[in-house]
Amino acid sequence: MKNTLQPKRRSLRAAFFIGLCLLLLALGVTLPSAQQETARREAFLPQLEAQAQHATTDGPLLALLGARLLEAGEYAGAADALRQAIAAGESTEATWQTLAGAVAASGDRTKAIADLRLGLKVLPASARLQEALAQARTARLDLPPPALALAISPRGPQELLPTYAAGSHLNRLAEWWGRLHPEESGFATRQGWAEEEPDNAQAQRLWGQALLQNRRLAEAGVVLTHAVALAPNSPAANLALADYLLQTGDAPKAQLRYLACLKLRPNSAEAL
Repeated sequence: MKNTLQPKRRSLRAAFFIGLCLLLLALGVTLPSAQQETARREAFLPQLEAQAQHATTDGPLLALLGARLLEAGEYAGAADALRQAIAAGESTEATWQTLAGAVAASGDRTKAIADLRLGLKVLPASARLQEALAQARTARLDLPPPALALAISPRGPQELLPTYAAGSHLNRLAEWWGRLHPEESGFATRQGWAEEEPDNAQAQRLWGQALLQNRRLAEAGVVLTHAVALAPNSPAANLALADYLLQTGDAPKAQLRYLACLKLRPNSAEAL
């Protein structure tokens, strides 16, 4: 009996060892890619811009950059990034449609129609691009650029973000780490935290600062004002709102807010 069990145990150990080796091999192959995808999901707009300067053929990165620039209302920059993404291989219905929407939002209706026609040359069976082209051609001539962009690309940057800002299986780890180190947390972590806890002053302040970094100024102002309303005696919330006011050109109000910070936290270097 003992002699028959030993080969079975050896066989099980060998199978376990082989399985462990395969798992480690798989992790070694996929982990760098997963880290990159999650890092991009958490990246702020300036970080994406810096990365794109050295990765001009990285289609997914350029598509994500285009979507983030579109969120910021920087339509010309978004269009440039999306053209580069398409040239780098991201020639999809979503990318072409979002590109045309960005161009339309910038006020160039003729170029938006030309881009949709070019997209249909590449993807002739695309019903989505055909519909977008029909919308662009039949829209009223006096239709404001934002409305025309909405007609061409109803979802705007949200057409691309679920794909290019999806991250990886490491997302939860990044979020966990970000909650432990709030000031060093990334964009997606802050967004999720703010959505989950709308009455948490710290979460709202961090999200407002993330919006400010991503040059979404109008949204940042609303969120940071809300953060101060939740915690009027918070030096961090008041300082963040002061930084926003200064960045948007309202120096007198910013000065008053910095003075409020100094009252709450005397000798604060940030408020001086």
